[in-house]
Amino acid sequence: MLLAALVPLTVAMSIMLWYSSQQAYQLAIEKAEGHLNAASEELSGFFNARTAEITAYSRMPLLQDLNFENAKPFLLSELERHNGIYEKFILATPDGNFYNTASNGNPAHGGLRSFNDNDPDAALKSIKTRDYWDKTVGNNNDTTFISAPMISFTTGEKQIVVASSIINNKHITGMIGGALPWSGFNNHLKNIFTRIHNDLGWDTRFMLVSNNGIYWYHWDENKTVHLDTNVNGAAILSEIGEKKIITSSIFDEPDHALQSAGKMMVSGLSGHILFKDAITKKPHELIFAPLNSANYSIAMTIPRQQLMAPVTALRTLFSITLLVVILFVIAACWLLANIITTPLISLSNAAREIHLGKQPKIVIPPGNNEISELANSFSNMVTSLTDKSDRLKQSEERFSLAMMGSNDGLCDINLSTNQYFFSNRCKTIIGERADSPDITLNSWMHHIHRDDKKWVKEKFDRFINGKRSTFELEYRSLHRDGKYRHLLTRAFAVRDPETHKAERIVGTITDVTQVKFNQQTIEELNNKLEKQIDHRTQSLAASNRLLMEEIRDRKETEESLQRHRLLLQKTEYLAHVGGWELTLHNMSLHWTEETFRIHELPRSTPLDLETTLNFFEQETRHKISSALQKTIDQQEPFDLVLPLITAKANRIWVRAIGEAILEENKLTRIIGSIQNISELKKLEQMKNDFVSTVSHELRTPITAIHGSIKLLLNNVVCEVPEAAKSMLDIAEKNSQRLLTLINDLLDMEKISSGKMTFEIKQHSLDILISEAIKLNQTYADRFGVVITLQKPLPDCELSVDSTRFLQVMSNLLSNASKFSPMEGEVIVQANIISNNQIRISVQDFGNGIPEDFKDKIFAKFSQAQGAHANQAGGTGLGLSISRAIIERMDGNISFKSSKNEGSTFYFELPITIKEQTQTTSHPEETNINYQ
Repeated sequence: MLLAALVPLTVAMSIMLWYSSQQAYQLAIEKAEGHLNAASEELSGFFNARTAEITAYSRMPLLQDLNFENAKPFLLSELERHNGIYEKFILATPDGNFYNTASNGNPAHGGLRSFNDNDPDAALKSIKTRDYWDKTVGNNNDTTFISAPMISFTTGEKQIVVASSIINNKHITGMIGGALPWSGFNNHLKNIFTRIHNDLGWDTRFMLVSNNGIYWYHWDENKTVHLDTNVNGAAILSEIGEKKIITSSIFDEPDHALQSAGKMMVSGLSGHILFKDAITKKPHELIFAPLNSANYSIAMTIPRQQLMAPVTALRTLFSITLLVVILFVIAACWLLANIITTPLISLSNAAREIHLGKQPKIVIPPGNNEISELANSFSNMVTSLTDKSDRLKQSEERFSLAMMGSNDGLCDINLSTNQYFFSNRCKTIIGERADSPDITLNSWMHHIHRDDKKWVKEKFDRFINGKRSTFELEYRSLHRDGKYRHLLTRAFAVRDPETHKAERIVGTITDVTQVKFNQQTIEELNNKLEKQIDHRTQSLAASNRLLMEEIRDRKETEESLQRHRLLLQKTEYLAHVGGWELTLHNMSLHWTEETFRIHELPRSTPLDLETTLNFFEQETRHKISSALQKTIDQQEPFDLVLPLITAKANRIWVRAIGEAILEENKLTRIIGSIQNISELKKLEQMKNDFVSTVSHELRTPITAIHGSIKLLLNNVVCEVPEAAKSMLDIAEKNSQRLLTLINDLLDMEKISSGKMTFEIKQHSLDILISEAIKLNQTYADRFGVVITLQKPLPDCELSVDSTRFLQVMSNLLSNASKFSPMEGEVIVQANIISNNQIRISVQDFGNGIPEDFKDKIFAKFSQAQGAHANQAGGTGLGLSISRAIIERMDGNISFKSSKNEGSTFYFELPITIKEQTQTTSHPEETNINYQ
């Protein structure tokens, strides 16, 4: 009997010990997993924020053009705003080359990074081998990608790049990336791992593994990615100049368990696995979890001995308890053996069967002794217990099914003994875990909304101390998902018959959140529907009145528009002026009917920009292309007169005008007009021919008259009386002005007809400028003006016609002298403005050019109004001739002027720098722009 009692007890205690040990060990694992999952979520949040930022950058028009010079100020300001989160930004081209904010790049390659940015012939760096370029550009996928950690081309430091594809016109044209410095991310990792170590109190070690199994963080620093260095500690470079790196992988570990864990990590799984440490040879638990927003996994190891510490303590406690129980059973059996005799064995067997849930067969001994009475009573008790047990099981089954059907939670609170029972469903409803132990009234009250907690407690206390048997209230409770839910609690109280105070409360808790939401939704829909009906009723009447008025107004508007359209078409036809519009987002082109007529094209002809530009003559096509590009880049209008070959091969002259249209400060369209001015050109040619003929006929006699007058003034023919000299002097000056006008008219005629010849040769800049000043100083002396040359001049040569160059300088210097104040100064200077352009300027300190005259300054016969201008005199053709000469020598001319501060006229020409002076530079005079 003793063995029969001890064996089941020992087996039960052993099973309980084994199960409790497993539970304790599993709880330790879950505790560690919880800390690691929290760290994973924190790091995922960090990468989610970076992903959102880089994606936003990739959608900005400023970056979509891949113009790094324009985008760089913005990117530098973003670096400062993020306060060290990013080390630099990278802007990549479709061929794998890139710019970055850490350097100005190689000027010879437009700012792209090379292996030596100071060497124009250095090879460009490429990121085609980087995983982030392959994911965002190489595979033609529009995505944002977080790279594996890597070694920077530039600094040799570790970094992580968050990159996003740049889309322009529905095509991937590049990539924007932000480099996260490993030092900052490494500090972030160390802070997280230190916090986990402090919270757990165990001997934990950590690692970070990339999606290809490479260690980027490891407790053994020799296994992390690092540069390959020589004996002097310098980085070893590859054949193309990249720094070589040394890596270690979890797949290279000798322990197969670690290799299996590595496969699960790179697959994005979480879990734990047991392995043997290579150094201590002791078992460790490796716990790992993925970073959901990136391609990494984090893991930590804990010695199994530390995880088993609670289990060891539990086993010790169970062993002591089992020993005490065995001793107690032995003592009890010894006492029972001395008290109960053999006839009670059958009752003992029957009791054991009852204990096992069976219905025993009771043998009642004959007689009326105490044993017979005891057996008879025991038999009746067994029958009664069996019947009650069956009814109880039926009742429990019905109650369980009813609770499952209602989806309510059951609670039973014994206030007198402070015993609490909350079903698993009840725990879940109030916001606890289903397996949470020790749920009390305080646990229930803890989840109640702070605005509801006071009145719920007051009502619950009144129910406990009152006399009502039932209780019902509805309130808000905080669930485990962080959201409040509406709960309904119904309860029944068992009260003390004398004090009427509740001793036991049994009730249910129901989640009515969806019901409340449905009620609220129905009420809102009803209110909204009523308002819509009222509003619709009121608006229908007004709509009926307005409908007829709108129809009438629309008909009148359409008739008016039709009249205006016909008038516009007729006006365009009469004036030979057509309209056009270029929409920039899809480069679609639209013409009016007159534009088709000017080009002699059918109205249904398909249009595109390239076909339109091909109508202009080959020699002038670049002018209209440059004007359009300038309008797109700088929003500057253009007005050009160019020859055009129609679809029927007729050559006509047209005037093309274009203007930028901005919508919400963004250039969206270019609109303009085109006018057939062939008849005007014919009239202009007739005028030029007439002027040329008259000028040629007048120049010979005027030249003879001017020469004769000078001979008389110089007393070559005879002695001229003093009274006649003043008259001859006036005649000489007027004949000189008339001769100058005729020469200017002839020059203009040559330029217009293309007959002016140019003898282009290499000339020293110093000699040309010096001779121009020498030729014009005598003229400047008339006005008391000194011409000053600002030195030093760049040592270079110009490919120009020296005579025409001096003619332009004479025009500029004579104008500057005429418009300078008495005893004034005219400054001449020359500066290199790019690697093949020089700017020559002439500055005076007169009254400046009037604002209303600036647009006409280079027009023919243009002279500013005012006393000073009239006194200066002139033909009004000098600047027009100068512009034509400079443009024929592949240059351009312009000016700057401010009221009462003078004017500066300047022109720019291509240059050739002398070889012997190429090593000498003048930064204060030279501004080289690599474009």
